[in-house]
Amino acid sequence: MEQTERITQMEQRFDRVLAFLKNPSDAPDGYLSVKEDIAMLEQYYGSDEWKQDFADDEAGKLPEGLKRGVLSEDGLWNLLSDYRELQNEEESDTMIEGYLEKPYWVIDILPKQVAADSGGQYFRIEEFYLEPPQIDAIHMKFTHILLKLNCYEDLDVSQDGEVWESNPAPKETAAMVQKCLSDKKMLYVILKSADAMITINSDDTYMTVYHPSEELVELLGSLTASEGLFLWKPAPL
Repeated sequence: MEQTERITQMEQRFDRVLAFLKNPSDAPDGYLSVKEDIAMLEQYYGSDEWKQDFADDEAGKLPEGLKRGVLSEDGLWNLLSDYRELQNEEESDTMIEGYLEKPYWVIDILPKQVAADSGGQYFRIEEFYLEPPQIDAIHMKFTHILLKLNCYEDLDVSQDGEVWESNPAPKETAAMVQKCLSDKKMLYVILKSADAMITINSDDTYMTVYHPSEELVELLGSLTASEGLFLWKPAPL
């Protein structure tokens, strides 16, 4: 393949991926629509051919009218990085959605589920606990449970399923829980070895544990009790 033909083909692949990244929802086949383009661009980037094409471009040896954004080192690197980041977000969303469909337990300030027809004033009391300093104290208990759990299990932690941190430092974990409260975001905690997920919603007085094993339920029961909270399984709908 001649040099100009190769550059033109790679430029076309570059443009297709760029268009996909701008509007990924418009692609009916999703990532499959540019899978081959990405593979070829990754193979081309940093190869001897790309280095020669780049050097010839720098030396002014390429035709003046030849479109060659693919020879921009930062441009191609950024394109591949943006694709991988978007792909990771998509995989993260799929993983989270999968856990949300599984059975779950609740770590709560109450010892059991409040029935819909029960007496009392649940919603007014919930509003009280959602206000500072009560909610701050509850979230601190959640932090203590996560830190103690991290002594037994590896934890991957993320806000809104965006950037994930593996086994963050204790102070970072505490800061992420606090940021969840202040920014009104969701905190996701993945326990890979236990195949489970824990979520904290800034608008709730409880944590939710999805797909826990019997062993994890037993461990969480002890950790929860140590913080004066309760672990229970909701009644089937």
